Amino acid sequence: MQRLRKHLCTILVLLFVVHSSARAQEIYAVTSDGNLSEWVTGEEPTPILATGLYNVTGMVSSGTNLFILDGPTILEYTVTGQLVSNSLITGLTNANSLAISGTNLFVGYGGNTIGEYTTGGQTVNAALFTGLNGTGPIAVSGTDLFMESPNYSVGEYSTSSGQTLNPSLINQVDHDGGDMVLSGSNLFFAVDLADGLDTDDFIAEYSLSGQEVNSLFSHALDPGPMTATDSELAFWEPYDYDGSTLVVEIPTAEGAQNAEGLVQGSQALAITFAVPEPQNDCMLLVGIVGIVALSAHKSRLRKL
Repeated sequence: MQRLRKHLCTILVLLFVVHSSARAQEIYAVTSDGNLSEWVTGEEPTPILATGLYNVTGMVSSGTNLFILDGPTILEYTVTGQLVSNSLITGLTNANSLAISGTNLFVGYGGNTIGEYTTGGQTVNAALFTGLNGTGPIAVSGTDLFMESPNYSVGEYSTSSGQTLNPSLINQVDHDGGDMVLSGSNLFFAVDLADGLDTDDFIAEYSLSGQEVNSLFSHALDPGPMTATDSELAFWEPYDYDGSTLVVEIPTAEGAQNAEGLVQGSQALAITFAVPEPQNDCMLLVGIVGIVALSAHKSRLRKL
């Protein structure tokens, strides 16, 4: 009996681990119809989690919470759509970019400023960087902040000293701009060539020292919002001519030849990877494991 309980515990734990890892991170999107949904690649979106998000220019996650830049305000939701705060950070005029590093948020706003705040809503430095020639997509690695400026160069800045390290770390010519994300130790950003064509756009990969690594995903047609983990990249792009779009999710080390899934839907304003809430069957497995373990413990006590 004791051996049976041991084997049962092992099997249940393994099932729980496999199931949990399968849902390690999913893609959450705010679309042009103002809706927040969870998207599982290859499937339809989940029921709408939140509505009324029409002015979104950025979204990031921390654990099971989402931080959404909507107009001049950062709102906080859980991944189940529960509103935590509709005014976590306010007064961000002309805000257009959002990034997260640890428990700190970095926001580009006011046309020339990047501010730093905690995920709890406290101001660290509302004018961490000022006098910038516009603000664009932001990515943060350690104490280094990378921002794509309106002239389509990527600058490097120090979040610890507030100093500009290199205003033109990366330069792209004939480039109409696009989103930028950090994956592992490399930057990925969308390159929309300023030639009036969508068929030659691509996503470029650069090291944090500014060296070109690769020009990936050459099939990308005017790629839109992007998000990444340390090993995966996802981006939104137009599809066909009927206004529908799709999400392409790819292992960053292998490029577009190994796209993992396509999801069709409305135009995205922002997307992010996040950890979904545990499902009921996961919690049931945990409960079963606990009951079996308790039963085994009581059995040992009776033998003493």
